[in-house]
Amino acid sequence: SSISTLCVLLTSDLFFFFLMFLQPLSSPLSSSSAASDVYKRQAQTTSIKSHARVKSAGESAAVVCARLGCMYELCHKRFMASTPSRRQAKCDGILQLWTACYGTQLDREGVTGEARNAAIDTAIQSQADTGATCTS
Repeated sequence: SSISTLCVLLTSDLFFFFLMFLQPLSSPLSSSSAASDVYKRQAQTTSIKSHARVKSAGESAAVVCARLGCMYELCHKRFMASTPSRRQAKCDGILQLWTACYGTQLDREGVTGEARNAAIDTAIQSQADTGATCTS
């Protein structure tokens, strides 16, 4: 009888001891909680790693597709005096090949979706802005 009374007391004491550490289910985690902070740091780290991966893949793609980029640039220079529609007709095929090459390299590096499309758009704009990267 005394053993069972002792067990009940110990069990109830342990029960109340653990209840002190439990948070009510209805209270949401605050934005300053440790778990939230860890999640935010992980998201930032993932974002930084993703950006670095896209940048590295873009640099790799630029090297692999450089010859097509030069061909496009030289085509543009050659038809500079022509009408924009003639220049487009003569040079757009090369731009499409370059875009396919660049996209394929990004795919190989694991850059897909919106990040892939944004990297291609940025590279096209960068090539248009910088120019003069090739010698004839």
